[in-house]
Amino acid sequence: MKSRVLIPAAIIACLSLAAAPAHAGSRSRDKDDKKDAAPVVKAVSPSLQAPPLPPVEKPAEVVPASTFPMLPPSRPCVAEDLRGNFKLAAIYEEPVGEETSAFKASPNQYLVFRGNSTFMKANMGNENVSIEEVLKQMREHSSGLSQFLVQDNGFVYFYLDSVAVDVKACFIVSGDKVPFKNGQMILMPPKGQIPGRLVKLYDRIKREEDPISASVRAKVAADRAARTPRGPKGTKGPKGSGKTKKN
Repeated sequence: MKSRVLIPAAIIACLSLAAAPAHAGSRSRDKDDKKDAAPVVKAVSPSLQAPPLPPVEKPAEVVPASTFPMLPPSRPCVAEDLRGNFKLAAIYEEPVGEETSAFKASPNQYLVFRGNSTFMKANMGNENVSIEEVLKQMREHSSGLSQFLVQDNGFVYFYLDSVAVDVKACFIVSGDKVPFKNGQMILMPPKGQIPGRLVKLYDRIKREEDPISASVRAKVAADRAARTPRGPKGTKGPKGSGKTKKN
């Protein structure tokens, strides 16, 4: 009969630990690592995503109020209205463009209409001069034949050497209405000639009397009257002499 070998309990416990699977410890470590790792954010289903933000509306653009004045009471020009000297007083243009810029740079602009249907223009820039000097400059620097024709509807046609070069609607202001004054002349392009609106406002200016010239003219008139022939005594004198035949 064989004898049995008794193994102490402590040794059996050690043998049990040694025989345990190797991956048991790794599982425990994996669990610890997972606890320490950052949480994983899962992708949200498209159906659960927040709706897109509405587009941001830009603030409405502030459009400045129109500075173009309402036209005053007026009547169409006739030929007699244009005879004389005019100075450009103001320009109203919408949208503001070249005409306004040119007027700011050269505010002294003149337009002269003569009784023989001719006209002259002069731009004196920023120089303030008398109308006599303006007329002198016009005569010295005029070139070609500048003529005008006024139609019954007030339209004025401008010609250079018998060729029409421009047309303007012409009106005479018939009542005060700020910024317009009674008697001023308005020139504006016909409807459709330009994309916007344009009004040129003119003041009529009187020709200044030179004292020396006035004295010379008075002396010439007196000499002419002295040289006027008189009819013989007892006959009717020249027309306008005031002498009549004596009975």
